[in-house]
Amino acid sequence: MVDGQNGRLVYRGYVIADLAEEMSYEEVAYLLWHGELPNRAQLEELTAELRSNRRLTPAA
Repeated sequence: MVDGQNGRLVYRGYVIADLAEEMSYEEVAYLLWHGELPNRAQLEELTAELRSNRRLTPAA
């Protein structure tokens, strides 16, 4: 929901500004992908999956 007159953007009942201030990237990604915030186990699983897919190359 966009409430432009009051400067609010809400997604699934959460004010976007609050999510940006209080939640991690992984928590917000989970919310966008699954429609709800993750519990601890779900967050740990997602964090591990994202970490395993990161590819860092050595500095030249």
